[in-house]
Amino acid sequence: MPSYEEGIPIRFVQAIQAGAQGYFVKDLDSEELIRAIQNVYQGRPEFDSRFVLEIIRRARMEDFSGQLPGQLSEKEVEILRMLTHGMTDQAISRELFVTEVTVRTHVSRIVKKLGLQNRVQAILFSLHSGLVSESEIANLTFDA
Repeated sequence: MPSYEEGIPIRFVQAIQAGAQGYFVKDLDSEELIRAIQNVYQGRPEFDSRFVLEIIRRARMEDFSGQLPGQLSEKEVEILRMLTHGMTDQAISRELFVTEVTVRTHVSRIVKKLGLQNRVQAILFSLHSGLVSESEIANLTFDA
């Protein structure tokens, strides 16, 4: 599961869409887990505050395109993140053990689903939407 610095995990968005009333990560201690389960059982939603803070941060962003990464498949989100990190189609295909044609097909679907015109706009969307965190952006390096 992605860390908090990487933004909201796609599983979180999918869980909410499916009607989840609580969401926590593995590092929750047993006492916190019991309290959370009791609260959800009593009708009080329980969500990890770090995710809630990320949602608030995203909601406050200006000029958000209205599209959510939840509209993308997990594979599409993974490929979009790789593109945003500067990986080429060839590097992505090697990493994912798929052909470059498959990577290009995924990129085309990403662009279409987000209502964009090209991969550059998709990368900008990824940066602007928080799919790739500010700390990741600061650490990006490109080989010349």
